[in-house]
Amino acid sequence: MSRRRNDDPYRALYRSWREAEGRDDESVADAAFASLFGGLPLEAPPAGFAARVLAAARVREGRGESLSRAAAARLAAALLGLMSLGTFALAGLVVSSLPRLDFGVAVRAFTRGLGLTWEWIASGLAFWDRLAEWSALVARVVGVPAVAGSLLASALAAAAAFVLLRRLLAEQGNLTYAEPH
Repeated sequence: MSRRRNDDPYRALYRSWREAEGRDDESVADAAFASLFGGLPLEAPPAGFAARVLAAARVREGRGESLSRAAAARLAAALLGLMSLGTFALAGLVVSSLPRLDFGVAVRAFTRGLGLTWEWIASGLAFWDRLAEWSALVARVVGVPAVAGSLLASALAAAAAFVLLRRLLAEQGNLTYAEPH
């Protein structure tokens, strides 16, 4: 590895460019910069390089999609197998406990639990539906420029009142709070 000597022409051009930049002399700095990098050889990829890279990327992309589809199919098969195993285990548990369990009571308890669950979900959906109606109404009202302006003005007036109250209380440093009897 060879070191550049101090009399290297690139080092002198670099020094003149940095000095011109330090003086904020843009025209001299631009000329020094152009001459500094103008003499460097231009590196370019060989002909057909971009076409070869894109072709290789397309091939890899095509293989990646088929591999990911195969992996997704294996995952789906594994999940279905686990779900089937869980269903069989649950069915075995129910069948083994049937002689000790009154079937009518179990069915009524299951349907009652299912009904309560659906009522709970329906009430939650009704709440969110009502909330959506109210928010649409508020948005329609606030969307009127006169209403939006009056709300903004009242908010600014309230903020100004709080600032004024804080300043007044800060000036009256001897105020004390006494609990009423």
